[in-house]
Amino acid sequence: MAIIDIDAEGLVVDNDNNPLHALSSRLSWVDYLQSIRGKTLFPYTGGKDVDIWVDAGFNGKIAPPFFNAKFKKAYLAEIREDVKAFYYDYLTACFYALSLEDKSKRKEALKVLSQTYHSL
Repeated sequence: MAIIDIDAEGLVVDNDNNPLHALSSRLSWVDYLQSIRGKTLFPYTGGKDVDIWVDAGFNGKIAPPFFNAKFKKAYLAEIREDVKAFYYDYLTACFYALSLEDKSKRKEALKVLSQTYHSL
């Protein structure tokens, strides 16, 4: 996988400029809970040499420094499905713990979650 964050919208294209994948770091409220921010994940299956082309848009971000577009970062990563599954299970358990009305049960559930987190 390629994780590409350009802090804007973009389109991954091939050498002939054919679209392959859309990118965006724009968030909806649900994106804050996802294992990766926005639509920054591109399923890269290339070899040793990395050749990824991105046609990126910049719409004049209104924040200092003004009007400076920049490449932020890109990573190649292997997604471990077991860790990803654990993340969502842990997130579900957190929501459950926070929904408990009994304060002693909530405290105990949060304690178990903390121990689980620190055992990783």
